[in-house]
Parts: sequence; structure tokens; C-alpha cells
Amino acid sequence: MKHCIFAFLLLFGFSFAEADSSPSEWEFSQYRFNTYKQLAKQGDKEAEFNLALMYKRGEGVEKSVEVCFHLLLGLAEQGHIGAQ
Repeated sequence: MKHCIFAFLLLFGFSFAEADSSPSEWEFSQYRFNTYKQLAKQGDKEAEFNLALMYKRGEGVEKSVEVCFHLLLGLAEQGHIGAQ
């Protein structure tokens, strides 16, 4: 009986151990995007700057140079150094 349990764990235990339950890179990017979006709505200019970069790179959101440009232009007009 002990050998059967050992064989079961040996065969199936590794497959359970290899299962990756951590979020994918895309899911993590979407989480970051949503967090920055909420902070930007509250007036956080650094979060808005990070949103622009995420749009530029297509991280967690569909890539859009136009949205990136619009966000950076607005920030630059408000004196944000990184956006200028």
C-alpha cells in the first residue's frame, strides 16, 4: 500500500507542483493599468504619466500612440517634467 501511495505522489505530485497559479504577465499589467487609471482619476499625475507609458508600450491595454501623446501633452501643459 505504501508503494502505491508513493507511486501516485510520484506520478501526479509533480504535475500539481508544476501548476503555476501566479498571474500571467498580461494579467499583472492589466492590474497595474487599472490601479494607475484609478489614481489618475483622483488627480495623481505620476499615475497618469505611467498610464501614458503603458499605452505607448501596450502593457495591460491595447497599444495606442495617440492616447499616449494626448496624455503626455496634457501633463506637459501642466508642467510635468517627465512629459516635457
